[in-house]
Amino acid sequence: MKNRERNGWLGEYEIMTIYKDGTRSHEQLKNRITDAGLNMIRDAFLGERNDLQLKYFALGDSDLPLEDNQTQLGNERFRTVFVDQKPTGIGKTQSTAIVLDNEAVFSIREIGIFAGPATDEANSGIMISRILWNRDKTNLESIQFVRTDTLSRR
Repeated sequence: MKNRERNGWLGEYEIMTIYKDGTRSHEQLKNRITDAGLNMIRDAFLGERNDLQLKYFALGDSDLPLEDNQTQLGNERFRTVFVDQKPTGIGKTQSTAIVLDNEAVFSIREIGIFAGPATDEANSGIMISRILWNRDKTNLESIQFVRTDTLSRR
């Protein structure tokens, strides 16, 4: 009997924009895990890395195509810590970041997540994910990003 188990790491975003007039809009996006993100987990299995915490959420204005081997955003312009992180089930976590109305007021084109030895300095840490997202953010809106990471058997 063959045992065919497929494992994976899936990241998804639920993005809620809250406008000053009280209206809201929602989007959902899939995520792309970088080679550095996969290697971070591999290195933890080998005992070579013990800090896997997702620490910073970052935005940039580069629309360079996605490449698995990228280690930083094309042009990081904003970085913030996650305001909430919690387990939500077997193999699942949620991390929430909030961008206030007066923050990141520019043409957002990319989102990155940084772990490990990340600090509040741009491009620091291990970029575990980068996706393209097109949003001309204004000071009339705040945005909440809820990232769900799922490690699964299928």
